[in-house]
Amino acid sequence: MASLNQRGFQHVVILLFIIAFVISSSLGTSLSSKNKERKELKTPETNQTASPPSYPMANANSTADIVTETSSITALPILANTSDSTNSTLTNTTLSTPSPIGLSDTETAGSEAPLEAGEHVAWHTEDLLVPAPKSVHLLAQLMALSMSQIDTAFRGSSQRSQSVSIQYNKSFRTTMQQISQKLNNALSQASTNSETIVTSLLNAPEKLEEAFNYLKKFKNSSRNANFLVLPLKSLKDTTDQTINLSNQVVSQISGLVRLADEIMQTVDSSKTEKAQQREAVLAKLQSTQTDKHIIENETFVIEKEIEQLKREVRLHKMDVEIAIEDLKNLRSKANDESRCYWSFNQKEGLDLYYCPYRPQSSKIREADKSKEEPQKLFESAMKRLSEKEKLARDRREKDNKLLITMKKLFADKGQLADDIQLLEKSRTLFTGLVGNFTMLEKSWTTFAGICKDIQEGAAKSHATVVETIENPSSWNNTLSDELAEQLKDTQENLSLLKTIVQSYLEGYARHIVEMVAEAEQMMTKRGQPQELERRLLRKCELASRGLQSFIQSNSQLHEADSQITQKIKIIIR
Repeated sequence: MASLNQRGFQHVVILLFIIAFVISSSLGTSLSSKNKERKELKTPETNQTASPPSYPMANANSTADIVTETSSITALPILANTSDSTNSTLTNTTLSTPSPIGLSDTETAGSEAPLEAGEHVAWHTEDLLVPAPKSVHLLAQLMALSMSQIDTAFRGSSQRSQSVSIQYNKSFRTTMQQISQKLNNALSQASTNSETIVTSLLNAPEKLEEAFNYLKKFKNSSRNANFLVLPLKSLKDTTDQTINLSNQVVSQISGLVRLADEIMQTVDSSKTEKAQQREAVLAKLQSTQTDKHIIENETFVIEKEIEQLKREVRLHKMDVEIAIEDLKNLRSKANDESRCYWSFNQKEGLDLYYCPYRPQSSKIREADKSKEEPQKLFESAMKRLSEKEKLARDRREKDNKLLITMKKLFADKGQLADDIQLLEKSRTLFTGLVGNFTMLEKSWTTFAGICKDIQEGAAKSHATVVETIENPSSWNNTLSDELAEQLKDTQENLSLLKTIVQSYLEGYARHIVEMVAEAEQMMTKRGQPQELERRLLRKCELASRGLQSFIQSNSQLHEADSQITQKIKIIIR
């Protein structure tokens, strides 16, 4: 019995061992598959810079799931290794997440923040030059257009009285002359101020060299500030001047943009009013045509009645003439004695005068009375004919007036159509002109932002020195090194600024100044407008090609533009 119990116990132990082995095998298989998944997920980490940004996020999520699943298997001794692997995976995923720059358009559409003030934007000096020939090209077409009959359209707007910038609000041509003069003045001031900037920068290298020498000589002494304050004040004044000069140009070009925009608003207002006038003319023309058609129909009916009355008058006149002729014949016979004779009357015993063919007096009276009826009918018909003819004359006179009105309305309709067409054409040209002026304004505003950034650096250096003079104990080697680094940046930035301004002046002198002067002179010249326009357009095309060649061949300018873009945070306004 004891042997049987011992044998049964052994069977139970063996069975429990088998069950434990099966469970361990199944758990080991599960863990192997989990570790294999982790290895597969970790493999792409080495190439994450070339993968979409959504991929690391997927890895992170998958890893998080693995951590959750693995942590639930608390009985396994492999848990510590799994945790280390998971942490490593999470760390690698975070560090290797690519920059948003590499995202596709669809991925960045909802997440990419808009540009804000102070962020980098690409700077191109050509943006100060290229809009000029484009603007003159459009202005030449507007000037040629001003030699047509656009004045009748332009001065027909009530918007003119609300304009602030337009001086010659009764003439499109003189308004074009104003905008031409303002463009010439703005570009001339840009050139003059740029020359002043270059001149003011001539002393900057000397002042910077002086400052560097002082820093090198008195690096460890607060006395350095007393020597640095003058050259740094000179640098600050120079950079202050560049801002003021660039802002003056921005102000001039902003006024040009306002003027062009107000002219375009006047053109739009004129076009709207002309369209309304055209609708009114069309309505009046239609009404006049209807009235004329009614008058013509009435006149036609009256003329038919007049023809009928004329026939009646002729018939009644014939009746009157017949009656008069009969009466005349009777009276003639009554007075005719050629057939009368004397004869002896035996009964009377006298000679009697006989007229056997003489009509009786009663017949003559009857004939005289009978002509009264056709005479009355004749006079009545004549009266009605006269009335109808007078009515017909009134109708024809009214018809003629309506015809004159219609001709005037047709002329007004044609003139308004021409006005609207000219305004539409000028509106298209002004849209491009405002766009180019705005581009020019934006470029000079950006240039002023560059000057502002340089000025802030110079002002910061000067403020540091002034503060050191007031508090000598604040001076140390670190501050000296920082000041030297600031001055080095200012030196490089001023050198780049000088390259940009000199290139602008060269491009302006070569390709713009003569073209702008020709545009202003075009308004005072007499001749064929088409020929003047063609000549100026050719100059604009030559200037554009010349600028393109000048910019492409100027490697020093390209380098300066690139460095300015990288070094300076251009202010976006």
